[in-house]
Amino acid sequence: MKKIALISTFCDNNEKVEVLKETIIILKNKGMDVMCLSPNFINLSKEIVELSDFIFYTKENPISNWPDRCNVMWRKVLNTDKGEVSMNHYYPDYGWASLYQFKKLSEIALTFDYDMYCWFIYDSKIDDIILDEIDNNEINIIHPRGVYKESVHRGTFHFIPMDKETLKIISNHITKEKYLSEPSNSPEEICGEWIDLGYLKPKLHPIHDRIGALELDYDLYFNLIKDKIKNFQLFIEKSECKIRMVVYDIKTNTPINININGKDNKYNLKVGEDLLLEFEENCLNVVNLNLKVNEINYDLTEEYIALDRKTIK
Repeated sequence: MKKIALISTFCDNNEKVEVLKETIIILKNKGMDVMCLSPNFINLSKEIVELSDFIFYTKENPISNWPDRCNVMWRKVLNTDKGEVSMNHYYPDYGWASLYQFKKLSEIALTFDYDMYCWFIYDSKIDDIILDEIDNNEINIIHPRGVYKESVHRGTFHFIPMDKETLKIISNHITKEKYLSEPSNSPEEICGEWIDLGYLKPKLHPIHDRIGALELDYDLYFNLIKDKIKNFQLFIEKSECKIRMVVYDIKTNTPINININGKDNKYNLKVGEDLLLEFEENCLNVVNLNLKVNEINYDLTEEYIALDRKTIK
């Protein structure tokens, strides 16, 4: 039985490259051909290229963001001078980029004749159960994902072996329109749909990744001055509206001056009195943003311009 591993990669550091290499070696030792797909701004090492049977690069890395689709995290401040407010941080959604890599891998692989086409992610934890399923030529099956962000999903891309016809059906099922039309769907939940549609048979053994999700510094998303000032925290809106700021968790009475595009705005911060500040300038028109605390000036212009979308409600 001719078998090929279709590996989705995003190996932008040495640790990931080493994990990909180990994955390829395991699969090659099982007699499988290997096809890898990578964004073209990440050059896979010469060793990876030589180990693989096919390497494809693409300029496309279709990350979704607001207003198409994004993720949102929020925090509430209960007692500002203007009542309760919610601080909302918007950040990119990588789900379609992941689905798209597998769709492209599949479309390319379908031009070659194999009996088993196996989806893998570069850091799939390939254990004895997976190796036995490969040896036993089990196809059109899917495993649940191990615990991820305190959730367990019915399906995962980390290992899906398919015959040619099923690969074609599932590849055609993956569309951007479908993904964007169902905001609650994660890629893992879409995998679960393939069970409901009868394309894949569910297995009980969960599959894990070797590297895991990136640990996010949540505090930084809600405090632009986290690494600069410890007296208080500052959240600044970044949208199409006039600038608003939440000054909260004030630890010491402190006079401050917020200068936006050359205009001073002076405030006296008091312990326990969180503030919602409103300004005339539009978020999109900020050219200079400076904060003076205890006679020390902090230029926040570059940090503010680089911010993802943020709102206050």
